[in-house]
Amino acid sequence: MTECLKLDADEEKLTLKVTAENSGATETEFIFFDIANGKFESSGGKRNKNTSPYPAYLNALRKLDNFEKRYATENIKKHAFEKFLHLIHLFTNIPYKSLWERYQQNQSCYCFKEFYRLTMVPFEPALYTVVSNRRFELRNLNFSYDRNDPDVFKKLCKAMQIKHTKKIHKLFVERPLSLLTYLNLRDCGFTDIKLYYRILENIELSDFIDMTEMDALSAFTKKSIKQYGQLATMNALEAELLRQKGIKE
Repeated sequence: MTECLKLDADEEKLTLKVTAENSGATETEFIFFDIANGKFESSGGKRNKNTSPYPAYLNALRKLDNFEKRYATENIKKHAFEKFLHLIHLFTNIPYKSLWERYQQNQSCYCFKEFYRLTMVPFEPALYTVVSNRRFELRNLNFSYDRNDPDVFKKLCKAMQIKHTKKIHKLFVERPLSLLTYLNLRDCGFTDIKLYYRILENIELSDFIDMTEMDALSAFTKKSIKQYGQLATMNALEAELLRQKGIKE
């Protein structure tokens, strides 16, 4: 059996269909992105009746990852990504060059998962990673967004009561779930933005905060901050992380 991918980009409807043409196959496999309406479809898929975006997001990523591993070479993904960014340009009016420059330093984003995120939130694709996360859902922030809004990130920060700065946006683009780490730090009683940056710029420290049971962590940090201050408490957390790494290693 031989396979090749066929790309059908419709500039008028702002859609891209990627079809795996398999000789001898009984069923054609495809993935379909509708940028104009923010919809994704795939062969063999059933409509998800769950109103929560979290299971739909996980299901879509699973399908896209499977499709990509089976059929897409690096050259094909790059070629498809060029076509897809042109459609995003038509939808958002963001210059194509600016869109392309976003991804030049991170070619791992030349993937169908990024197509999906761009379809859902064309102006700020990483935002969909946040709003579809289970931890975001549990916070009941009741945030809704307009896909046509270029200021959607600022409005998300406002809903999360996060001060919107260039550095926060940069950290968010590099690691979208850093916004949820930010909320965890606030729950722990920290208010010094410099200490926030110290954690958010360090993946290991961020993961340590996120993966520690929050009630216990918050109880410790709030008591420690009251007795010793924020800096000493942060140093204690970092020391505990180093201690745990030493034990594991």
